[in-house]
Order: sequence, then C-alpha cells, then structure tokens
Amino acid sequence: MSNSNAHHGPVVHEPSPDAHAAYRHAYDSAQPDPGRTVVSIDLEARETDWEIAAGRSVRAWGYNGQVPGPFIEARVGDVLEVRLTNRLPEPTTIHWHGLRVPAAMDRTGMVQRPIGPGESFTYRFRLPDAGTFDDRQGLRIEDGRRWVYCMYRLEIRCFECVF
Repeated sequence: MSNSNAHHGPVVHEPSPDAHAAYRHAYDSAQPDPGRTVVSIDLEARETDWEIAAGRSVRAWGYNGQVPGPFIEARVGDVLEVRLTNRLPEPTTIHWHGLRVPAAMDRTGMVQRPIGPGESFTYRFRLPDAGTFDDRQGLRIEDGRRWVYCMYRLEIRCFECVF
C-alpha cells in the first residue's frame, strides 16, 4: 500500500503553521487552581542498562537512567511542567495516555514536531482528572537482533483534593 493519494500526492503529517502559537497559548493558559501548585520535573530520555533478571541486563531507553521512569505524584488542579531533554539517537516525544491535555502538549505529528537528539521541550498542562497514567512502548527488531525500544513507564497520579 502506498503512502500517496491519487489526487493529492504523498500524505505528510506535520505540525500546522500555527503550532507554535497553539503551544504558547496552551503553555500560558496552564495555571494551577487556587491552593494547588506547579509540579516541575526534568526528564532525560537516554539509553540505560536495565536489569530484567538477576545478573541479566539489556540496553533500554528510559527516563533519567531508569526503567520504569520516575514516579510523579500530583493533585487534581495542579499544573504539571515536564522538561524533556532527548539524549537518544533519534527523535522522541511523550504521549500522555488517557490524560486530557491540550493537543499542543501531546505527542502527535499533527501538532508537535518530534524532539530531536540533543533538543529539549517543555510540556505544561493542568491536571484535570484523578488516575494513573503512563507512556510505554514495546520491542523493536533491527539488523536481525531484538532489543528493547523505548521501554519506559511514567506514572502520574492525580489524587482528588480532600479538604
């Protein structure tokens, strides 16, 4: 199957020309509810050795040198601000599975350019829901060998405020 349309040529997914303006608006609009706070975290996506069994490690991609990634705890109404620095050999992003976030703060080629090697991107959004959310990938086969690809997990727990 081809990636082209008979009438319009190849299908290209890329951010719209106003993607930067949408990002600035989403970033600036993310304000904590009264009595809530901004939860800031720095994440570095990089290769690491992941011990999958006693004495057995594989090369993996993770956050801050760990698999799964760090645990982040926040409350409904807090603002989560995540600065992601990419130390991987190829572009990456974070997709906030199940979290209701502005499109400009979620991983999709339609609204966000992938973060290139050596680049950083700051995600910032208000946490509207309680729950546990994560980002995880799978395995990849390359050059006839199997290796863990982007096998990380990021948990965010938003607890309902109790007064």
